Amino acid sequence: MSGPGESLSVLLEESPALLSAFAAVFGLLVGSFLNVVIYRLPREGKGVAEGRSHCPSCGHAIAWYENVPVLSWLALRGKCRACRGAISVRYPTVELATGALFWFVFEHLRVRHEALDFPWALLFVLWALLAVLLAASMIDFDFQILPDVLTKPMMPLGVLCSALVPALHREHSLIARWKGGDYTWLHGALDGVLGMLAGLALVGGLRWLASKLAGREAMGFGDVKLMGGLGAFVGAVGVVFVLLVGAMLGSVMGLLNVLRILAVRAVRMSRRRAQRPRWRWDIAWIAGRVIPFGPALSLGGAVVLLFRSELNVFLFQTWPAWVQGR
Repeated sequence: MSGPGESLSVLLEESPALLSAFAAVFGLLVGSFLNVVIYRLPREGKGVAEGRSHCPSCGHAIAWYENVPVLSWLALRGKCRACRGAISVRYPTVELATGALFWFVFEHLRVRHEALDFPWALLFVLWALLAVLLAASMIDFDFQILPDVLTKPMMPLGVLCSALVPALHREHSLIARWKGGDYTWLHGALDGVLGMLAGLALVGGLRWLASKLAGREAMGFGDVKLMGGLGAFVGAVGVVFVLLVGAMLGSVMGLLNVLRILAVRAVRMSRRRAQRPRWRWDIAWIAGRVIPFGPALSLGGAVVLLFRSELNVFLFQTWPAWVQGR
């Protein structure tokens, strides 16, 4: 009698397009749920499972046929059926992003593995973790907070998944290099614990140092907990990669945010011709803006989880050879 993983592998071998389509549709449905999490979780008194979805403007309860991912937003032309209030384009964007992400992760693993050896457990772990990271990033963008209900469970769950899904760490494991031999569930759990502690220590130390230099809190404690959770999934060595990639992406995101702010202010000032842009004030105002680090860390974590081998090759082979002119 075959297990569910074996049955899925047979189906993958016979109908890969069917499972690929399922991954995309499943991602759209998860994205619809993430919209609820992103809206309700940071708002006081709003439980994720509290009642039906409703229009934030008029309170109109949304029927199931008005809640079909992407299609309902298009059919309603981005407006509430009851009050005609605008429905943010973010809702279908999050749904499409989640659908594309789930499809990409599935295809990414399918290209790397034979159908009968497909790592189904790893796929589901990656889907769940990336969904949490997406929701946390959107909340951090809006409110500059990373809710404990998302970050704290990542740490024990990361250790548990590291023990149950060896593919998370086995290829880049410090424990495996030190001990050698078979990679057991205990090795995976130890890698998860080491990664969690490394994430907490490195980002906690960075937070303390940056706050001392800035004379104020330079980074939220939520970033520390997020890095601890990511570390449990990527291991101690992966933490360094996440910080490196996250710092690079954070710099790019910060620059794009400054350009966006300047563009918006330039447009507003052009509409008020009697006034002229006060660039000194603008620069001071921009310098005081809070740029969340959580989305950069989350994106760095996603890159490391999916492209760790490529990062190793680039950082330790391609990049040194390019610098040396070879």
